[in-house]
Amino acid sequence: MSHYHQLTAEQPESVKKLNLPGNTSVVLLKKQTIEVRDEPLPILQPDGVLVKVISTDKSLSLLCDK
Repeated sequence: MSHYHQLTAEQPESVKKLNLPGNTSVVLLKKQTIEVRDEPLPILQPDGVLVKVISTDKSLSLLCDK
């Protein structure tokens, strides 16, 4: 984090205007134990970037079904 700015406590207007859906996250609870849950979108800081994931490799989901 850059030392020349203060942390932002509120989401910037440019991000609010996007009306983004919930942030689905996979959380590692302990070894070999994960949980999928909705988490709030992290607050975009002045030196941060917002990345939109367009696609993921669905073949990875086969590893979780075993």
